[in-house]
Amino acid sequence: MPLWTATCHSYEAWTCGFHHRNGNLVYSGGDDLLFRCHDVRQKPDQAVFTSRAHEAGVTCVQSDPLQEDTLRTGSYDEHLYTWDARAPRRPLERTRLDGGVWRIKRHPRLVDRLLTACMYGGSHVTDARGATVASFRRHASIVYGADWCRLPAAAVAVEGDGDGTHRLEADQGDQCDEGTRGSGPSVAVTCSFYDNLLCVWEA
Repeated sequence: MPLWTATCHSYEAWTCGFHHRNGNLVYSGGDDLLFRCHDVRQKPDQAVFTSRAHEAGVTCVQSDPLQEDTLRTGSYDEHLYTWDARAPRRPLERTRLDGGVWRIKRHPRLVDRLLTACMYGGSHVTDARGATVASFRRHASIVYGADWCRLPAAAVAVEGDGDGTHRLEADQGDQCDEGTRGSGPSVAVTCSFYDNLLCVWEA
């Protein structure tokens, strides 16, 4: 049973998501280059805000669960955008990531690590300022999927290419509290489209 519906974009809608602490706020992005916020307590035709900052279709949106009022969006314009939900007239940061940012995944423990699936540009890990700290380019096709392992790295045992099983070693960084920095290894998984490839890698 529908609770609330809205025609949110004039072209294809690519992405949507809730604010992580306010279930009344939902965000959407579309091929019309618009990034929008909607309040389900208001009429569907009354958006809370509409941003035209992107130069191509908006492909992903994420409300950051570790940083209050921080939003991030990705776009075909090959940039990662960081926003303050309280003042969304313009982005706080605009970081170039080649290939088109299709998916954004915040690290489950480290406040300064983001994983992105960048379509034709591979996958990248950036810090909170948008600087690239790791890249994975083994995919020969469009990278659409990406996620972090939420367990300590020592819980991941990977079968090598003919040379046995590799278990990542944990250190104190793997046991860090939510929102703190740690120095231990993290494990990511990414997938690509036409080559049907799924890769687990240390980031």
